[in-house]
Amino acid sequence: MKAKRFLLFVMAICLASGVKAQFYDSADDIYYYVICNDEEKIVETGYTLIFNFDGKKAANLAPSKLSGWHGQYVNDVKSNLRNNASFYEERVEVSDYDIIFVSSSSSNTTYKMRDEYHDATMYTDSYTYIQKFVFSSDRDKLYYVIESNHSNGKTTTNKYTYKRVDKSFFRVGRSRTPSGTMHE
Repeated sequence: MKAKRFLLFVMAICLASGVKAQFYDSADDIYYYVICNDEEKIVETGYTLIFNFDGKKAANLAPSKLSGWHGQYVNDVKSNLRNNASFYEERVEVSDYDIIFVSSSSSNTTYKMRDEYHDATMYTDSYTYIQKFVFSSDRDKLYYVIESNHSNGKTTTNKYTYKRVDKSFFRVGRSRTPSGTMHE
């Protein structure tokens, strides 16, 4: 009997440890990512991706019609936060959670667009593409991967690296409160 209990206990631990890859956070947790250059340094005027996770689903809180899923420019995020400090927190309730969890490993977690195939025509070539958001296990890096399968059989893959930053990265103006002392 003790052996059965021990076996059930071990199985429960194994099952519980395998489910941790999805991001279950507070409903208000927002993750800010800024694109990096080839040396993996943050591009101060580059694109941003801002996410809120709900376990198996996620929402990009800063999509841009001009840049697609690369996100908004850093200066646009700064402007939004200058006008309303809780701009992205307010988007949590009204955004589409159209990015779904698809896989995980010990080193990363992957989310994909729900409707992952889009047909488009560019010149005479038609293609389908899949967008993936691959997060490192510590969530400090995000790899945005676009796989394009062209009608001529050619496949291309573009991979962009983003690094996680704190919301204060976008702070404009005064970065600290005054100490109350005056200097002449």
